[in-house]
Amino acid sequence: MTILGISHIELYTQRASTNIAFLMSRLGFTRVADVVEVDGSSVLLRRGQAHVIVTSGWAAAQPARQPGPVVAGIALQCEDVHETASAAAACGAMVESGSRGQVIVRTGGIHHTLTLEGPEAALSLGQRNWIPHPHAVEQAAQAHIGRIELDLGGDEFDIYSALCEKAFTMTKIDSPINGYRRLRFYTSGADQIEFTVTDRRSSAAGSSSGVTGIYFLSGGTSPGIQEDSRQGLLFVSGSMVLAPTVSNCAAVLNSMQK
Repeated sequence: MTILGISHIELYTQRASTNIAFLMSRLGFTRVADVVEVDGSSVLLRRGQAHVIVTSGWAAAQPARQPGPVVAGIALQCEDVHETASAAAACGAMVESGSRGQVIVRTGGIHHTLTLEGPEAALSLGQRNWIPHPHAVEQAAQAHIGRIELDLGGDEFDIYSALCEKAFTMTKIDSPINGYRRLRFYTSGADQIEFTVTDRRSSAAGSSSGVTGIYFLSGGTSPGIQEDSRQGLLFVSGSMVLAPTVSNCAAVLNSMQK
């Protein structure tokens, strides 16, 4: 059931060109492939082992509800898809088949596609018929997706925490912040990843719920060490902004929510 890493992240947006340009110019991503389907179009961006799919069109219209990007899904590479899905269901998560036959685990608004494919299988990610971009020029900067931050409330926090610990077999550490309960979950392996889950059930109405931050880690740094080497994105109220270091994440989120 072990999670080996993050295969890719998919964003839904109605401002695809703006968001793609942002990721390329500010975070060094390269546009490597495109696909046009009946219900929308997608672009595959890559920086080292970090892959982001940006999808727009009808397929992205309802979940987004705002023009800015939202995190539609986080695809996880795992050792055994069916065992992981069974364990997820036992934790209270919803398990279903996607439109392309993929296994999807849902906890509230958090969607995880389970896959055997890692980020090295770039042109098969998301089970789409990717067409390589003719002018793709890979940049030297390397990175992998090193940290996901989530704000959840109610039963979602409890179910997702059980999911990380029991279905994904991640190591749990209690790490409270500003009076809120916060748990950090780590994977093993060279390219360690971290899910940081904050319990917002007692926060004021209108606060963020779901994925609020994604961080890209350069090199083999372990979570909590040399955090300035991470670059990240924050997602708040339909906007995507840079969060250069993990340590300033809370301050940036608080300022955007005021």
